[in-house]
Amino acid sequence: MSKAKNLPVLVTVLGALSLAAAAAQGSDVFRDIPYRTLHDAVTAVRPLDDARFIVMKRTVQVSGDTMTIEDLRMVIGASAGDLEVEIRPDGSMDFPISDALLEENPPVRVNAPAGGLSLSLTIDISAPPARRFSYGLLAEMSDEYDRMIRRQGLIARMAAPKPSGLEIRFPPGEPATALVGGRQEATFEADEDGRLRIPHRRQWRSENPEVLLSRDPELITLALGD
Repeated sequence: MSKAKNLPVLVTVLGALSLAAAAAQGSDVFRDIPYRTLHDAVTAVRPLDDARFIVMKRTVQVSGDTMTIEDLRMVIGASAGDLEVEIRPDGSMDFPISDALLEENPPVRVNAPAGGLSLSLTIDISAPPARRFSYGLLAEMSDEYDRMIRRQGLIARMAAPKPSGLEIRFPPGEPATALVGGRQEATFEADEDGRLRIPHRRQWRSENPEVLLSRDPELITLALGD
């Protein structure tokens, strides 16, 4: 089975947010980061409650030669009891977002060395893989992406790339095509890496023709930027 379906990142809205400066004095093993610091970092991108295509992913990384992500532990020292944050082998985590914890602002104990912990926020934009779909899928995905971007701060809105079409990914090295029907029928071929881009065209958005792929895709995603 190909790993392409599990590729987590299509666009990084805010890039990596370094938490090195937030590492306060602690023991030689664990250091404390205020809960509010981590809360503000993981909520820096505002998601949509009704998203169909966008999935937010929060990922931590460790640097240095003495620690791997499997060694990392993160424990919230709440007054009601310790809460350990699950960190998956790929570094993704579900950090608890809580107004009560935000008000309490307990220490979050991490065993990463000072300057050795960073957090990145990424969004994955994809539709269920299918060989046949309408071109209107591009409009639906673009509209959802635009709604999410409008919820962000000014800098993020200015930096966010614009949708430019659909990107289809196939197994590399195998021929694949996409046929867009309608009055402006066109065929697109995948490159050697298995990537194929169907561009945005006003006529197609108005006509909403059918798109037919020559083989099963691994991923249907929103193309961003040039």
